Amino acid sequence: LTLRFRRALGRHASAGLDYRFYFDDWGLQSHALEPDLAMRVTDASTLTLRYRYTTQSEAFFYRPRYFTLAEVDGFVTRDRKLSALVANELGLQFMQRRESDGSSRVWSWGLRSTLSRVDYLAFVGLDHVWAAELTVLLGVAR
Repeated sequence: LTLRFRRALGRHASAGLDYRFYFDDWGLQSHALEPDLAMRVTDASTLTLRYRYTTQSEAFFYRPRYFTLAEVDGFVTRDRKLSALVANELGLQFMQRRESDGSSRVWSWGLRSTLSRVDYLAFVGLDHVWAAELTVLLGVAR
């Protein structure tokens, strides 16, 4: 389930807020809140600063350790992605679009840089992970 709001802040900027609630039959539940601020640099380019906060519960069959087979009843996992966690992510994105001459195609390209930290609340041997990402974005639309 997702709720999304966006508000213009004058002619060259806008602010947005996304909220996402996720649940499944493994007992996982997560909430994600993502505010962003987008600025129009030129008529064809934007710069966006965003932050994302996520919390997640663990799957009902997740265990940090399995000591005996008697504990096993169906599914088994020690996958950190199915454990309880809290994540923080900060990102900056630049996008530029260009219309093709004599064509209805619109080309776009961009760069996105993200720094994130994930804190594992019940994963033995790993408290948190820092990650940096640089992504090149390319697209075409008609």
